[in-house]
Amino acid sequence: MATIKRLSSKGSVKNIINYVLNKEKTDDRIISGKDCSHLNAVAEINYTKNLYAKTEGITYHHIIQSFKPGEITPEKAHQIGLELAEKQFKNHEVLIATHKDKEHIHNHLIINSVSFKDGHKLISNK
Repeated sequence: MATIKRLSSKGSVKNIINYVLNKEKTDDRIISGKDCSHLNAVAEINYTKNLYAKTEGITYHHIIQSFKPGEITPEKAHQIGLELAEKQFKNHEVLIATHKDKEHIHNHLIINSVSFKDGHKLISNK
């Protein structure tokens, strides 16, 4: 069973996306974008923020979904992360990257704090 940690950040979208896309931690088979291209996620997320003039405050939400060592394959973990993104963040761009560099497989979901549909900020709490 997965454990989930959720963080909100006022940090740089570019920096967090560069971290989660690190080729030493993941590969192209286990990287996806929901409502954005994983190849252009930084630009697309920032475009949405600028479109609605919502560039201040929380810039993204970061979910880390971790599995026990040996519990799951990277591909299956990635599918579960993609399903979570599709069900929980319908109107937000989400980058999903599965890391396999540790004993435990884990997903990183980077969620735009601004909805591409209406410009509302995502309110997320525990």
